[in-house]
Amino acid sequence: MKHILIANKWRTPDGTLLWSKHRHDYVDHNDANGDYYFIDGGHDYIRMSKNVIPMKNECVYADDDWETVRRAELRGAMTKKFDIYMVPLYKMSDRHVLNCITYNLRHVSKIERYEIHTHLYIKEMLYRITKDLYLEEYEYNKKTLAKEPVYESMQMESKSVEEKDITENLDEMKEIINEAAMYRQTTHTNTVFFILKKLNAIYENLANRKEEDNALMG
Repeated sequence: MKHILIANKWRTPDGTLLWSKHRHDYVDHNDANGDYYFIDGGHDYIRMSKNVIPMKNECVYADDDWETVRRAELRGAMTKKFDIYMVPLYKMSDRHVLNCITYNLRHVSKIERYEIHTHLYIKEMLYRITKDLYLEEYEYNKKTLAKEPVYESMQMESKSVEEKDITENLDEMKEIINEAAMYRQTTHTNTVFFILKKLNAIYENLANRKEEDNALMG
């Protein structure tokens, strides 16, 4: 996994956490020490104030511990009442995570560039299937998001499927993932697991290639 900024988080001297959650999310605070602090840029860049007493860096990167990453990666979600919430990856339902994967790949006929968020969604689903965790779809609101998610046990199907037999066709892979998002009983299957493993390998290779190119340019 590449060293890419996931959460632009800084803590001021009086203990206040400033977290810029998207590109133009300007967050500021008048600290107890009398100084003014701000950050901006979300996970696209870091812009911040310069202070005599600096803030503590609590930023999260994609190659940090996975439990930390899945709590820091955010996805915007709009409710039926048109309220928008930033939902941490570990609180996103299985259906939501799978839908994000197919949505991000919708207009892609061949995966040719590295996209960190799609890679994180893929890794999260692999993590859940491996750990036998399933999170049912639920209504996102202040009350539900304030609680820790309650995962169910979702045993992977016992049907024998060989990894070598899984399709290499991206359109077919997207269709199968989309079906897994629609129907609870198909979410944790060998077929979906092997497809996610193949997609993960593609993104790992792209990430490594990009790092090699950057090293050559540097």
